[in-house]
Amino acid sequence: MMDHRALDHRALDHRALDSAGARFVHVLGSLFREASTGRLPSVGLTHLNEAAWRLVELLGATRVVVEPGGAWVNDHLVHIPEPLWGSKDTLAEALGSRGVGGIAIEGVAEVDEWTGLMRVLLTAAPGDPEACITLNALLGEGPLRLLPLSRHSVEGVGEVTDLGTRALRHQATASWAVGLYLRCLRAMRATLDSHPPAELPELVQELLELCEDSPRHLLAFVTGSMEAPYALRHPVNTTILSLLLGRALGLTHGACLDLGLAAMACDVGMSRVPPEVLRARRALTEDEVGLIQRHPLHSALEALSAPQLDTAACRRIRVCLEQHMEPGGEGYPSLPHWGARHLFSRIIGVADSYGAMVSDQPWRPGMLPDRALDQLLKESGRRVETALVARFAQLVGRYPVGTTVLLQTGELGVVYSPPESEDHHLRPVVRLLTGEKDRLGPEVALVDLREKSPAGVYRRTIVRSVSPGPLGIDVLQALFGGL
Repeated sequence: MMDHRALDHRALDHRALDSAGARFVHVLGSLFREASTGRLPSVGLTHLNEAAWRLVELLGATRVVVEPGGAWVNDHLVHIPEPLWGSKDTLAEALGSRGVGGIAIEGVAEVDEWTGLMRVLLTAAPGDPEACITLNALLGEGPLRLLPLSRHSVEGVGEVTDLGTRALRHQATASWAVGLYLRCLRAMRATLDSHPPAELPELVQELLELCEDSPRHLLAFVTGSMEAPYALRHPVNTTILSLLLGRALGLTHGACLDLGLAAMACDVGMSRVPPEVLRARRALTEDEVGLIQRHPLHSALEALSAPQLDTAACRRIRVCLEQHMEPGGEGYPSLPHWGARHLFSRIIGVADSYGAMVSDQPWRPGMLPDRALDQLLKESGRRVETALVARFAQLVGRYPVGTTVLLQTGELGVVYSPPESEDHHLRPVVRLLTGEKDRLGPEVALVDLREKSPAGVYRRTIVRSVSPGPLGIDVLQALFGGL
């Protein structure tokens, strides 16, 4: 479970954090240098364990990201003394060549666990794009986890001076978000196979904490179309959107945890629908539509099999049944005398509708986020609750993170972070795209659309959103620099 100390260390002495971070990077880099000669000295592993223990003592759960541009401990850019630059560069090359961006330290580890991590890393084949998933599987359960590679170039970061710092501060959290999302996809696959992992509540806890502290990183996955089957992506995206809306409505932390677990459970019944029906690129038959509309019942039956039917489990059963019911008594299953739906069901209904609209389906491409929002607003009061849709619209905005936009200058960009205030709701920070497809040239810039010329005219304005697919733009690569 993530420790809130890991997300807010403003009160810490940054000199102590720099010292601990630099020592960890130096010791780990030195170990890789030694390993290249065929040695893995036990004294070095002991020093590594001590250095990691100091970071955990300062921060609790810790994420260390090391790349050629620098080293980050959580969102703090570590000052590394010049004599230690060689160790940092060695470590960045060693991790990067193995598709690893950093290490998550979720608690105090033992020396043998660091020994195991080093041996797993040293066996990795360079150039494997899915190395992180494979290596973490080899690591097994424990306090150490490898983070995917996630580069953020900050050269020429644009005309607003604080944007480079902002990009650096997002680096560690971006790597953590990528790893967390992939873990949620794997957990959903196991759940659909009727083997829900024991770590599911912990994953929802981590999603909630990231929603509270850095929602932009998770919202990007909803609009950015991670390459994964829809049956896995959709429940995870619905959970993210439900948690965001729940927090915006003022639900307590505990209530949001229950909400997230309910959202994860709602589509489990889709595993009963034949794959050929889910992948069909044609109009479905009446019988096939019936199969899909029975999935809330199957989801509720799966929830009913929980080992302990406490209040939260009973609420999940109810929400599974109610998710696709509509305010006017329509929807499915048809239960005319059911009565008022639970708040969780109404929240998940909004999240599910929006998530489905913006996602690619076998029979149609995903809608652009602003058009999906317009459609949701049109359906409010009929399919989804008006007040919830209004709050959801304020929450995600017309151009949420990950939206590809055309500017009046003719430039293309991807929304990188939301507007700083509601007064500028159409003026987010945008990452410009240059060169062919989604490759970011050296002139790549982060630009704040609030910026004005000396004459008081906005330098850039969004003309419209555009579909990234036909333009060959990989939104997640544009945001995170490669997954």
